Order: sequence, then structure tokens, then C-alpha cells
Amino acid sequence: MGDKATAKALAAAILAGALSLPLAGALAQTTTTPAKAPGVHIELNKLEQQGEACRAYLLFENEKGAEYPVYRLDLVLFDKDGRIDRRIAVDASPLRAGKSVVKLFDLTGLQCSAISKILLNDISPCEDASGPRDDCVVSATLSTLTDVSFYK
Repeated sequence: MGDKATAKALAAAILAGALSLPLAGALAQTTTTPAKAPGVHIELNKLEQQGEACRAYLLFENEKGAEYPVYRLDLVLFDKDGRIDRRIAVDASPLRAGKSVVKLFDLTGLQCSAISKILLNDISPCEDASGPRDDCVVSATLSTLTDVSFYK
């Protein structure tokens, strides 16, 4: 009779352990997976020659996103031959939640017609209310209304 009681206790322990595995996996998943950053849409809206500088107009659409008190673009500009012309940092901070905003910056000593493409190399630093983010460039979407390719 002792063997039957031991067998039943063992079976109950195995069943309890098997039933708790999916729950343990779900709990581990929720505590280790950070929330994905809401994406910001960035549009290269216009390039305009301003004397010796090319003025770039960027539209940031953060309609569904979080507020970003820190949001800096790392951009690489390529000439018509596909060679890197320069690398620049553009501070777009702050980006308010539920808001679109146009930011402009001048590229001194550069003709707009000499730019063939612009690479969004990174968005760093990037911070929302939870602190520094490392997924901002992945969650960003891009478009252009110019003849210049804007990509990541």
C-alpha cells in the first residue's frame, strides 16, 4: 500500500510540475522582453539651396509614439558617385507624443544637387520616459518627397 501512495504522490508532483511549466515560461517572457519603442516616421520633405549651404527639411511624425526628450539622428550623406561625402549628427530633440514637427538643418559647403542618398545610420542617443532606448532606429520608418534616397 505504501508503494501505491508513493506512486500517486509522484504522479501528482509530475502533473503539477508539467502544468506549471507554461505559466513559468509566460512569466519569464513578460519579465525579460522590454516593450518595443513606438515608431517615429521621418520624412525627408525638401532640400533647398541656401547660398553655400543645402537646407534639409525633415518632418517627424510621432502621432502614436511616446515622448522622446532625447532623439539624435546619425546621418551619412553620399555624393552622386556613391562615395561618402560626410557624416552628420542632427539633434531632433525633443519629440513630443502625438505631435508632428518639422526640423531643418543646414549642410554648409554642400550643393543639394550633389547629394544622391542619405543613410539613417543610427538614432543615438535616443531616450523616452523609460530611459535610453536601443531600438529607435529599428522602429523608425522613413520616406522622402525628394529625388534623394532616404533609407536605413
